This record gives sequence, C-alpha cells and structure tokens, in this order.
Amino acid sequence: MPATTRSLPLWTAIGGLIAGTLDIVYAITYWGLTHHVPAQRILHSVASGLIGREAALAGGAATASHGLFLHYFIALVMAAVYAVAARKLDWMRRHPWLASTVYGLWLFVAMDFILSHSGAESS
Repeated sequence: MPATTRSLPLWTAIGGLIAGTLDIVYAITYWGLTHHVPAQRILHSVASGLIGREAALAGGAATASHGLFLHYFIALVMAAVYAVAARKLDWMRRHPWLASTVYGLWLFVAMDFILSHSGAESS
C-alpha cells in the first residue's frame, strides 16, 4: 500500500478535527457575542438534533458533552466523505481549491437546510 494511502485516514482525521474545532469555536463565539448564548446551550442545540430539544436542554453538562461529541463526529464524517470522493474523482485531485470550495458550500447549504427543517436552530 502506498504511503499516501496509509496516511489518508490520519490526514482525514486531522482535517475533520481542525474543521470541527474552527466551526464550534466560531459558533460559540458568534452566538455568545451577538446573542449572549452560553457555550453549553450551543452544544445542547447540537445534541437536540438527535435527542430532541427538551431532553437536550434538561441534560446539563452530560448533554453538552454529547453535543460536542456529535459535532466532531459529523465533522469527521464530512472530512471522510471528501477524502473518499477525492480518491475516486480525478478532477478533485487536479483542482483541490475548487473541489473543496464547492464541497464546503454544498455542506453549508445542506446543513442549513437540515437545521432549518429540524427545529434544532431554535433551541
């Protein structure tokens, strides 16, 4: 197995962890500064997509931890999907900036649609 193939899971994990960290730091900072929403409430919002709004808000620190885990899990899955697609689609390897920008915009629209239809953003 070539070295690049062996290191793909490592770089996928690193990319997912970086993306997840930047995203959650942005969300906590933005909502905290603009609407005075505590960080725990942001993480409850993430968990609410899986367990429901009332259960998430009632869960305290344990539910916030669950939300943080889910957030990173989603980020890692998103990175893995991109990595697998880039291995199979030659144009993504030839044009990584374009491919990653298109993928990022697609994820933004997809997540916005999911959140706006799940009610998670109102928690």
